[in-house]
Amino acid sequence: NGRIASWKLDVNAAQSDITDLEIEDELSNNQILLGDTVKVFEATIGSSAPYALTKGAELATTAYTKTIDGNKMNIVINGEISKPYIVEYQSYVLAADGQTINNKASVAGTQQGALVGGTESVYSKAFALAGAGATATGELVINKTDKFTNAPIEGVKFSATYKVAGVENTV
Repeated sequence: NGRIASWKLDVNAAQSDITDLEIEDELSNNQILLGDTVKVFEATIGSSAPYALTKGAELATTAYTKTIDGNKMNIVINGEISKPYIVEYQSYVLAADGQTINNKASVAGTQQGALVGGTESVYSKAFALAGAGATATGELVINKTDKFTNAPIEGVKFSATYKVAGVENTV
């Protein structure tokens, strides 16, 4: 679907010992966070450059708490951790062709009594919604005409609605 953006956060790639790891992300208002797509995976780190994380098994939902509030996501991994994780999720894009969608993610926790976090990263993705296989935005013109005379009827108003993540939106 050309209207779905996939997001990925690499967490604790340094493999620090952290208690109460909290991951937050807020998406721009030109997209809708699809809360049911949020997944947390255990990860391993590569043994040679570029030391990228590799996704492993999905973490049991009992090992973390997930809260979704509109376009804001909060995940707290219970207890002490010392390994990396990957968080993946998707959003439904409302942005027009050529607009940018973005997110604002942060990670915090306690590491041997000291606060680790406050670091903020912004990931931007230019989203072009035209071309083969993509959903394009466009214009729809509806003319209401008299059944018998075929003359246009003035003052008629229409609205279009669509449903995303169980929420009905009117255009």
